[in-house]
Formats: sequence, structure tokens, C-alpha cells
Amino acid sequence: MQKLRTIILEDEDDNRNWLVKKLAQYPELELVGEASSLDEAFSLIAQTRPDAAFMDIQLIGGDVFTLLQRLHDNGIPIPFIVMTTGYPEYVMNALNDYRHFVVQYLVKPFVEDWQKKLRKSIDALMAA
Repeated sequence: MQKLRTIILEDEDDNRNWLVKKLAQYPELELVGEASSLDEAFSLIAQTRPDAAFMDIQLIGGDVFTLLQRLHDNGIPIPFIVMTTGYPEYVMNALNDYRHFVVQYLVKPFVEDWQKKLRKSIDALMAA
């Protein structure tokens, strides 16, 4: 089985570290990088060309919509996305504008039933 090359884009250290630790438990994923700012995220995606991203909507220096538009404008492939957010109202924008890429979303905090939620997200990424 080929692993999904995955990145984590999250500006909050606790949430990013939690995701890194939990996603490491899934053998179908290979974590190839993480970033907390918009500029770091753009560079990471441009350099690693990941298959998938767990992406917070708010990053240091901007939001995910700015990042996705910048990737598009520069001809850089957009990975399949699991949105992670504390603001579910933003998810509709993401689903409307980037529905071909957003395969799942997780509302923070996602510690309750995290195994079920991550499994569902990973299954959605694998099917994409």
C-alpha cells in the first residue's frame, strides 16, 4: 500500500503537536512536514507536493483561502484537504470554493471521539 504524503498546517502549537502524534498512529500516512504560517505553508506545499493536508483555516499571516488562491495562481497542485477549525461557519466557504479538494472537516476541539473522527477523515482522503 502506498502511503499518503501528508502535511499539517496549524498555527497553534498544542493542536499541531497533538495532530502530529495522533496521525503517526496511522500506517497509511507519511507525515512530510508541518507549518504554522501562511508563507511556511506555501513553501512546504510547493517543495513537498503532498497528497493530503490537515489544514487549519486561520494561519499566522492569513487564512487558508489566501493560501489556496496563491497555490492556484502559481500553478502548484492543491492537495486533498481535511479542514480543522474552531469556526465551522468558514467551512461552507471552503466547501463552496474548493469542493474538489476538501474531503472532510473536523471541528475543534476534536479530542472527543478523535479515533473515529480521524479514521473517517483518513478514509475520505484514501478514497479521494
